[in-house]
Amino acid sequence: RAGARHLFGGRLQIAIDPGRVLRKVTSEAAGCLRGAFLVSGLDALPTAPVSALYTYSDMEDIARYGAEWRSTRLGQWLLACLAAGRPPFVRGARLTNEAEIEAYYRGYLTMFESMRDHGYRYDGTDHMCFGIRADGDFVLVRRGTHRLAAAHILGLKQVNGMVTQIDRRFAEAARAKAPD
Repeated sequence: RAGARHLFGGRLQIAIDPGRVLRKVTSEAAGCLRGAFLVSGLDALPTAPVSALYTYSDMEDIARYGAEWRSTRLGQWLLACLAAGRPPFVRGARLTNEAEIEAYYRGYLTMFESMRDHGYRYDGTDHMCFGIRADGDFVLVRRGTHRLAAAHILGLKQVNGMVTQIDRRFAEAARAKAPD
C-alpha cells in the first residue's frame, strides 16, 4: 500500500455516500489484506452487513437512549463483565469501574451527537479504509465501524476515508477504459 500511496497520493482519499457501503470485510479476512493494494478476489472474501454488526446495535442504542448508558446493550454488557469479575478490555484500556464505563460510552455518544449536529467531520488518523470490489461496489475493510453505523442511522450523505484495496479486475477494467 505504501507504493500505492506514493503513486496516487491524495487521490486515495474519498468522500462517499455511506449508503454505498453496505458490507464490511470480516476481521479474519481483513487480516490477509494487510500490505496489499491490488487484490485478486476481493469480492470473494467473507463480509457481514453493516447493519448486522454489534457496533451498529451500539449506535442504534445511543440514538434511542442518549446519555442513559445503563439502558443500552453495551452498558449492560460492560456492567455484567464487571459484576462477573472480568473487567472488559476495550479500545486499549481495561474498564474497572462504572465511571470508566460511562466515560467510554460518552466518547461514542459525543461522536454520534456531533455527527447528528454537524455531519461527518473526522480529523483523526485512523480513517475508514474502503475496498473497491470488481463490480465497483464499496466495502468497509477496517476502522470506523461505529462512524459508518452512525452515518447510516443518521442518514448522512457523506463520510470520508481512504481506498486501501482495489480488486484487480476493477483496476484492469478502469485502466482499459482510461489507459492514461
